Amino acid sequence: MVADLLSGAGEGDRIEIREQLGEMVDQLAEGVDAALEATADLDSADRISMRQAEASLAALRAAHTALAAARQRV
Repeated sequence: MVADLLSGAGEGDRIEIREQLGEMVDQLAEGVDAALEATADLDSADRISMRQAEASLAALRAAHTALAAARQRV
């Protein structure tokens, strides 16, 4: 996705893309924190909810890590 954004992008566009990625990274970090709090509030005996919450948290963490790495390459 980031490679597509960067193809043919000039220096000004790269700066704007980096800023946008930074905002996305920050928003995902907030999402990870919120998911952690929500997971902590769940009843650990409710295995289905716990599995779903853990899967969602893992997806948010993966997206955060990927975007943070992409931002470093811009």
